[in-house]
Amino acid sequence: MIHVRELPNGQKRYDARLRGTTNRVVTRTFRLRKDAERWQRQQLDARDRGDWVDHRLGRQTLAEWWAEWWPSRTELRPSSRARDEAYYRNHVIPAFGDTAMNDIDYSSIGTWVAGLSDHGLAPATVHRCHQLLSKLLAGAVKARRLQRNPCSDTDNLPSVERHEMRIITPTEIRLLADMMYDVTVVRLTRNVAGNRPDNATIERVAERFAAFVIVGG
Repeated sequence: MIHVRELPNGQKRYDARLRGTTNRVVTRTFRLRKDAERWQRQQLDARDRGDWVDHRLGRQTLAEWWAEWWPSRTELRPSSRARDEAYYRNHVIPAFGDTAMNDIDYSSIGTWVAGLSDHGLAPATVHRCHQLLSKLLAGAVKARRLQRNPCSDTDNLPSVERHEMRIITPTEIRLLADMMYDVTVVRLTRNVAGNRPDNATIERVAERFAAFVIVGG
C-alpha cells in the first residue's frame, strides 16, 4: 500500500507500507512514486521467499542483542560459558558493544581481527573470538534482525599451526605392551606377596597373568 502526502510547499511524498512477518508495519517515505513502488515490490518478494528482514531491528546494538541472545544458550557446558563470557567481555564488547548490528560489516570485522593479532593474542584465541561474534550475529539472522552474517566474509583470520599426528610403529607398540605387562605383573605380585616378593612368586603370578590374557580370563 502506498499513501500519498502533500507537503505545505506543494511537493508530494509517497509512503510505502508493508506488514512484515512479525505483523509490524514498516513504512518508508520516497520522493518519487516509482521508487516507493520498487521498494515495496522488493520487500514483498523477500517476504514471499521467507528471507524478509525488518531493518529497524538491526539498529539494536550488539550489547543489547547479546543480553537477549546469550541467556538462551543453554547447550553450553559451564566451562564453555565462562570461556565465551570472558571472550565477549574482554574482546567483543569493547569493539562492538555500542555498535548497531546493521553497522557491523566486513571492514570493521577485519580491522578488529587484525587488532586482536597485533595485541598479541594467539591465533587460536583470535579464531575463538571471531567464532563467538559469528554465532552472535548468526542468531540475529535467525531472529530476522539481519539479512546475513557479515562474519562469513572474514578473510584475514591468522593461521593456526597444527601438529601432525604421529602414528607409533609396530616395534613401539610391542615395547609399550611389554612395559605394561611388566608393570601389571609387579602390581599383581605385590598384592599377593607384599612389597618384596621372591622370584618364585613373581614367576607364578606372571604365568597366571599370561594365561589369563591369552585365554581371555
